[in-house]
Amino acid sequence: MAIIVSHLGLPERDVRVVKAFIDMSPSLKGKYQFVLPEQLSALGQAADVAFVNADDANSLALWNRAHDADSTIRPIMVTSEQTTAHPHTVIRRPLVLKRIEEALEHATAAETHSVARSASNGGSNSLHILVVDDSFSVRKYMEHKLPTLVTFNLAIEFADSGEQAIERVDNHAFDLMFLDVMMPGIDGYKACKQIKARKSVQVVMLTSKKSPFDKVRGAMSGCDDYITKPPQDEKIKEILENCMGVKIEAKKKAV
Repeated sequence: MAIIVSHLGLPERDVRVVKAFIDMSPSLKGKYQFVLPEQLSALGQAADVAFVNADDANSLALWNRAHDADSTIRPIMVTSEQTTAHPHTVIRRPLVLKRIEEALEHATAAETHSVARSASNGGSNSLHILVVDDSFSVRKYMEHKLPTLVTFNLAIEFADSGEQAIERVDNHAFDLMFLDVMMPGIDGYKACKQIKARKSVQVVMLTSKKSPFDKVRGAMSGCDDYITKPPQDEKIKEILENCMGVKIEAKKKAV
């Protein structure tokens, strides 16, 4: 599934450059789809990433309104300034392929915010979940899908590598982790072993690797379950409900 890219107030020349690179570059074509703002409603969905003209007040106002309406949109601030203190991903003109590639990669890297139904942020009445996958589209899918499967609260966070997952587990308490296998750096098998040695967290391998050998490797790494992509709703729901049941039972015993 392509990552939807649009813009908010970019000059026409910038729009042409961004669209041309995304439509024609082998490294971007297929992974990203550039859609004009006026065409988004026809697709029935919002943009995942928006190029914003950081040098224009009207463009920034459009971004603020878009962010207020949908906080999952990732901005790429386009500027002619040599320095900027803007907290978001920034790309400077002239817009060349390398800068656009790096900006898109950075903007679609791991999110660290909690999402949907996270009012208690992993308290006793909710599950604190870490989704680990180097694919932005998979993280986006899980972000929107998980809260629709259960009625209790979910506090969901994200990582895009095994190294980042280990770091987050060291600093936070998670009840459940969905862990990809094939990632740059430390793969899911090695990450699972290290995580299980550190913390008591339920780890579910979520991967496209389907062979019996891969499943054996998953079991040897210590994972609690192994499911393949695309995940079935009923299986994910079962995992969430079972994990919540274990958490409630553990709380009762502690009391």
